[in-house]
Amino acid sequence: MPTLTVHELERFLAAEFPQGVNPRTGFTIEAVWHHGCRVRKKFDANSLRPGGTISGPTMMGLADFAMYVAVLAAIGPVALAVTILTSDAGAPGHILGNRVRNAVEHLKDQKNKTQ
Repeated sequence: MPTLTVHELERFLAAEFPQGVNPRTGFTIEAVWHHGCRVRKKFDANSLRPGGTISGPTMMGLADFAMYVAVLAAIGPVALAVTILTSDAGAPGHILGNRVRNAVEHLKDQKNKTQ
């Protein structure tokens, strides 16, 4: 079970990170669960590349937002929680998923040590 609900996350992010989470950015949180979340970015034609594909910066922005939401949902309201996403070219998705889970577990351990 996540530490924070969708509503709690939205309220926390609006207060702590208003420049990144507001109606203009188009990011929304649809669901959170233990070790995961579902987020969405509202369609914006400015995010398209020629040929109608979604731009890399748009996808990585959404991925960054998803990681921040997933970590906060797991560890609670820590304004300066940082996730570092590194990936080798062509690395399978499960390796990335394991790195994310390990980062979340590390942050939870750090939070527990400070309490």
